[in-house]
Amino acid sequence: MSKRVIFSLLCTTLMALFPPDVHADQPEPGLYFKSYETEPDSRTSLSVEKIRFSDALSVRFDLAIEAGREPFGYVCRIVLDGSPMMDILLSTPVGGVPYVVTATPDGNVETLIPYSDIYRWNTVEIMVRDGKDGLLHCLANGKEVACSQASGPHDAGFLFGANQVRPVATSDVAPMKLRNLSVTRGQRKSADWPLLCEVDLETGPKDIEISTANAAWHVDGHRHWTETASFRSDGIIFIADDPARGYVYLIDAHKVIRYELKDGDSEVFPFTQTIGTGRLTNDFAVLADGTLAYIDFDSEDPVRATFDFGESRWSEDRLTPSRHSRFSHHNTFLNPVDGDLVQVFGYGFHAYLGDLFHLGKKWVRQVRTDIPPRYLSSVGV
Repeated sequence: MSKRVIFSLLCTTLMALFPPDVHADQPEPGLYFKSYETEPDSRTSLSVEKIRFSDALSVRFDLAIEAGREPFGYVCRIVLDGSPMMDILLSTPVGGVPYVVTATPDGNVETLIPYSDIYRWNTVEIMVRDGKDGLLHCLANGKEVACSQASGPHDAGFLFGANQVRPVATSDVAPMKLRNLSVTRGQRKSADWPLLCEVDLETGPKDIEISTANAAWHVDGHRHWTETASFRSDGIIFIADDPARGYVYLIDAHKVIRYELKDGDSEVFPFTQTIGTGRLTNDFAVLADGTLAYIDFDSEDPVRATFDFGESRWSEDRLTPSRHSRFSHHNTFLNPVDGDLVQVFGYGFHAYLGDLFHLGKKWVRQVRTDIPPRYLSSVGV
């Protein structure tokens, strides 16, 4: 085999497959707002307009401020019958800490979300309703913050982030994220947008206009490959993952590389034993106790060798099977229920194989299945 270089791209999509405790700071689904770090014309807006109602309107959404960015700007400008009724702002007083407030045109400012809570998800409900006193009352999370003499029917608009609506345009955008936006008119919910991706905006009633510009959806991080590390080898690299402990192992003919997903650290363990990579398939796996092992389901004793990181060596001096495995391509996964290893199906010697191997602590069982063997889709079944 001629020399070739294999680059292993450990990407954000792979990292998302591992349990949350491995990644404490994982992004969460929702709409992210580009703010001061971009040009004004590139900042994010979400507009919900033409909301017609008679006696009562409730708009709910989940809001969280992103830590590590300058805490200031508009969360939402609320317009009623063409005039500004109230703003929701992220404010940082001089010498103080940031918090989310409501502010009315007449100067009334009320705390909506205190500093202690702004960096986690908070449900905000803005309710506008006609009162028996003939006034229109506006409540934020149950607390009255404004009232007016207007009489219905009404037309409301909720302008999140930047907007170009004259004369209420805004350009300062709070570094925030939104999800679970809903509109209720009277006692009946009219619209519900989870805000997971742009497709959500295609749902809802036709008499409410919803649009966004310069949106940064969380799902965008899973639409493109992002290289986080690369490794060089003069031959074939085999990969084994250990999601329980947050490691990925890369094995070639001379060394084992242990890559830690959380911190991006890697450690190289060279060894002197012979590995016949030309006949190996990707039969390296991590057992329930964290042991890196070479598994050969064609063999009477499937666990052919384990790796000792302290000694930097395999338990067998020669890992060279007598022939290629019948299962050149397959899926192997660790069963989280009992810690047993399962190899599902495979393709080898021009034949699809419907076999499943179940490896326990001291035994292996071969099972014939009626499920069509088709690689990754087979694991889903």
